[in-house]
Amino acid sequence: MRKNLINLEPIYIDSHLIVVIKPAGILSQGDSTGDFSILDWAKEWAQREFSKGGTVYMGLVHRLDRPVGGVMVLVRTSKVASRLSQQFRERRVSKSYQALVNGQVQNDFGRLMGVVDGRNESLEYRVLERYGAHTLLSVVPETGRKHQIRRQLSKLGHPIVGDIRYGAASPLPEQQIALFAVALDFEHPMRKVPMSFTAELPSWWPIKISLSTN
Repeated sequence: MRKNLINLEPIYIDSHLIVVIKPAGILSQGDSTGDFSILDWAKEWAQREFSKGGTVYMGLVHRLDRPVGGVMVLVRTSKVASRLSQQFRERRVSKSYQALVNGQVQNDFGRLMGVVDGRNESLEYRVLERYGAHTLLSVVPETGRKHQIRRQLSKLGHPIVGDIRYGAASPLPEQQIALFAVALDFEHPMRKVPMSFTAELPSWWPIKISLSTN
């Protein structure tokens, strides 16, 4: 998957943080597989860009699951990491996703609530478009549990396209699922100004492929 990062460039850079569009299929942070991650890429990129020898600090304050792509922010100092992490803990960061799910979601909008391992989880969704056997949703998580969106949509009876772990019938190529982080909003941890970033759905998105071939 390292080849998918060859042409990756940040969409925003300053001395405190960088923002990137993580490709689906790439780890956010290294794990037991030893596979290259977006954090590895960011460290290598910073060393090249700023001609620094030795170790470069780069930290994560949130993660996207491996099969999920979209907007991610990485931090360049421990002070920034602490401040931005606090925003995430206090739910002052707004994250928005689009999900293509199997089946026709009947309600135009709704709120899903649950409890996993004694912790509450919730999200809001809104139907953007219905395509025969699929529905495109806008999803805003209110909590940040692991696999939350994937699990809650599956429990609703509408698993995400390609997400065989949570009930989809078949996978998509290269460990992708049809869930994408399209927007991220937070307060700059040092400058105290609003920051807003968006991303378009990728070219491999199933409905894009379907519409282009019809």
